[in-house]
Amino acid sequence: PKKVPGVLANIPDLYDPAEYPEAAEFLECRRVPTDHPDIRYAPSQKMLYFRITSPLDGYHPSWHRRSIVEKSWIVLKGTDKEAYWYEPVRWPEQRIIIVEGCWDALRIGGGSLSLLGAKMSKHHLSGILRRGWKQVALFLDPDSAGEHGTYEMTHLLGSVGIGTRIIRHKCKQPTSPPFE
Repeated sequence: PKKVPGVLANIPDLYDPAEYPEAAEFLECRRVPTDHPDIRYAPSQKMLYFRITSPLDGYHPSWHRRSIVEKSWIVLKGTDKEAYWYEPVRWPEQRIIIVEGCWDALRIGGGSLSLLGAKMSKHHLSGILRRGWKQVALFLDPDSAGEHGTYEMTHLLGSVGIGTRIIRHKCKQPTSPPFE
């Protein structure tokens, strides 16, 4: 197993998901690459771990975990979800697509980031301002939380001079792939 510093150091069995058929199948059916460097799998727990970072400086990584058995995300104890985001490829972009979940960000790839929910926190807004993004696209889930989050973010971002574009899902099922 690959040793991971910090909060996951005490988990003895962290592997690349591609090495385990149940994890690889779980990721592949969600159209997510099984060999992504920010994803680790703990077979004894049936958990996938995603590295999340601080939007303010890109450091202070923590981990977000997802059971491949239950349909729930679990933020590790001591992690303030509003103080982190998930960015699958870290490089400066002029425009960014903001999504709710890790799956969506992984499907889109570079130029996307996940807020780990449908709400934008002051940490997220500070990270966006710090990076100098002038335009963002909002691509949240087509449920009530996503619709409300889109409305709130449009006004919040507009109030600080950041233009927004709204991308609508073609499907009405939040669990369906985001693109058709």
